[in-house]
Amino acid sequence: MHAERVFLIGPRASGKSSLGRLLAARTGAEFVDADIWAVERAGCEIAELVEREGWPAFRALESNILDELASRPGPLIAATGGGVVLNPANRKRMREDGMVVYIEVSAQTLADRLTADLLPGQRPSLTGLSPVEEVAKVLAEREPLYKETAHIVVDGEAPLDLLANELAARLGAASQI
Repeated sequence: MHAERVFLIGPRASGKSSLGRLLAARTGAEFVDADIWAVERAGCEIAELVEREGWPAFRALESNILDELASRPGPLIAATGGGVVLNPANRKRMREDGMVVYIEVSAQTLADRLTADLLPGQRPSLTGLSPVEEVAKVLAEREPLYKETAHIVVDGEAPLDLLANELAARLGAASQI
């Protein structure tokens, strides 16, 4: 496990990008948002890619981006896509090539965040259900994968500043091992 490369995992709206930016600022690491890279590589919003080519095409792109991030030199904080854990190879790659942090957030909080900040182009519906129903269903399916993959689980409902400080300290201690 390499603490110089940190993969933030969790469902959409768990705070991966926000926490990643703060953590990178505190540690001096580079920050990469895998969803932004996916949009750049696809040349369109994720929803458009999924509509045009299907979820398998997006998942393949997501895995390619993860492979690139996992082999990138130097200190790195990567906010991954919420579904990156669906592929067993991705889970293995993150655990072997970095420190994996699961940002745990309740289904209700996730639904509240998603409905307050709807980004349909960036966050296409996975199920066609209402945001509250979709979040509960998707979280129930993926949470075991997030927990299985994570080296560290943090409370994503804590204030971001406190969470970034705590995580920076924990990662600093892990890199000393």
